[in-house]
Amino acid sequence: GMPARIRQGGQTLAFDMLALNADIRGNNPLRPEAVAWREVRWRMGGQRLSLRGNWAAGRLHVRIHDGRLTLPAAAAWSAPLAAGAWRTWLLRIRHGWMDRMEGEFTLPQANPWLAPDVRHWEHKAWSLKASVHQADAPLPGDAGTLSALDGRFSAEVKGLRMDIDRVTLPARAGTLHGSLILSGWKQPVLHIEGQGEVDVARFQSWRGIATPSGWHWRQSPALARFSLRWPLSRKEPDRGWVELAPNVAWEGEFMERPLRLSGGVLRWETGGRARMRSMTVQYGAHAGQLEAALHTDTNQPDQPWVLDSLHLQAAAAFPELAKRWRLPLDEPRGEARIELRFDRDWRLAFDLT
Repeated sequence: GMPARIRQGGQTLAFDMLALNADIRGNNPLRPEAVAWREVRWRMGGQRLSLRGNWAAGRLHVRIHDGRLTLPAAAAWSAPLAAGAWRTWLLRIRHGWMDRMEGEFTLPQANPWLAPDVRHWEHKAWSLKASVHQADAPLPGDAGTLSALDGRFSAEVKGLRMDIDRVTLPARAGTLHGSLILSGWKQPVLHIEGQGEVDVARFQSWRGIATPSGWHWRQSPALARFSLRWPLSRKEPDRGWVELAPNVAWEGEFMERPLRLSGGVLRWETGGRARMRSMTVQYGAHAGQLEAALHTDTNQPDQPWVLDSLHLQAAAAFPELAKRWRLPLDEPRGEARIELRFDRDWRLAFDLT
């Protein structure tokens, strides 16, 4: 049939179907002693809720035993209860739905025919859990939105948690699985942990991480692990790290020469620090092991990465080096071993065998 609406206290409930089954105790049904809500069923379009509950002595207790809601609708219902960064986060949810809903809450309610008192809801006894599908999970600031999230959702007095089976990063930078926790209703903080597959070049572009001068990516698939703490009121995480390990060899160009990286780990940390550990590098005729540490310097926009330390152990066919460096040698042979270190000062060891 046609949708109908109930308005009370500035709140509106629209429905295609609303079915109530209740036992009322007392002489005056308008002011009963107690009400047992044996079954309440609501439906609006493809959304539905089924619940049971009871009211007595000015308190309402409700148990949700099934339901399906779109996440934008659930967020819109919840937004009037929130404030600040939490409210902004809710109103940025644009996609997704939840089903297999189960929940329970207890609220003050002076009369069973009036709306319950939801003030100070964050301190009341309540809980809600559901499966979520193709959902949005907005990130703070202008970092975009995690999308197409599938998993499980739970919320209670301490905060909200999503156990993520799969989610897509902004800018199609990768797909991940793990957990997302929002703790604290007054000053909410996002905690994200997990792992997955990431494209390093797209990840850098999405997060605005500068590429060293002269470097260009060709391919950069990576296995990722991450742990971030991110207050909703801040544009960047205040604590955490991301580790990227080559899934297959990373390929690119540095100073117009092919460069290949494999093995090892590239780790980014909050505060603008990066570290390469145990990476195998092949650059032109050179092949070896690389360790390096860098940090960003916002005062040098033309050179955003500053080298803190470096250790390179490499080997190359000496004829190739002689040809590249145009050494005046007849029939050069053998192998050249190079060890290059930087720790405030540069040191170079060169061995011909």
